[in-house]
Parts: sequence; C-alpha cells; structure tokens
Amino acid sequence: MGWTVGVETLLDHGASALSRTPAQDMGMHWAAYRGDVDILQQLINAGGDVNSMGDVGNRPIHLAASADHLEVRRALGLLECNSIIAAAEEYPP
Repeated sequence: MGWTVGVETLLDHGASALSRTPAQDMGMHWAAYRGDVDILQQLINAGGDVNSMGDVGNRPIHLAASADHLEVRRALGLLECNSIIAAAEEYPP
C-alpha cells in the first residue's frame, strides 16, 4: 500500500508517468517487474505508455514475463490488444 500512496503523491504533484530512468526504463517497467498491478493502473491512468521500450528493447510485458507475474502479463496483454483494436478502428480499411 505504501508504494501506491507514494506514486499517487508524486503524480498529484506533477511527476510524469512518462519519466525515464538513466537506463530508459519508466515506472511502468518497474511496476511490471515487481508485479504491481495497482501501480501499473495508476501510471496508465496518468498517461503511462504500456508499449514503452527500455534501453534494451524490453516493454513492461517482457519484464512481467521474466519475473513470472501472470496477473500483470494478463493485464498488459489486454491493454496492448485494446490499443491495437483502437488504432485499427481509427483507420478503417
């Protein structure tokens, strides 16, 4: 619970959900690696990018898979599918 409150406080005070570490990872990468669905949702609601790539090309879903966080992988997989569907609907054939 402490981490979600900390993230909420940072976002409420102007922190960007798109901020990157020196290794080019975002908070979304760390939340996925830790298996924290609540923080992922906070970052998504604040404009975080579920498809962001880190310095070696890993997306959050890759980090969730490497740490065997099935719940996070499912959530991110659904979000990725929804973004693909939305993009396809925006540009119909």
